[in-house]
Amino acid sequence: MDKPLADWLIPWLNRPGWQLLAAQWLVLAGVVLLASTLLVSGEWQLREQLYEQRQQLERQITERRQQLSQLPALEELQKACSSKG
Repeated sequence: MDKPLADWLIPWLNRPGWQLLAAQWLVLAGVVLLASTLLVSGEWQLREQLYEQRQQLERQITERRQQLSQLPALEELQKACSSKG
């Protein structure tokens, strides 16, 4: 258990307490920022996918409405069927 400390760690431990505390808070803030960025990134991608899907569905609705507008009215079809019969 009497293993010597790493050379890079000794200067850090010789710093004043407030510097160590500030460094710890900076590291913690970085970890929290990274985690929240990853979380928001996933939500953002989902939102973009839903937006693209909505646009595609709106285009399909517009196409179907245009196709329906080219068909004859129901009354005309009923008249044509009743005049044949």
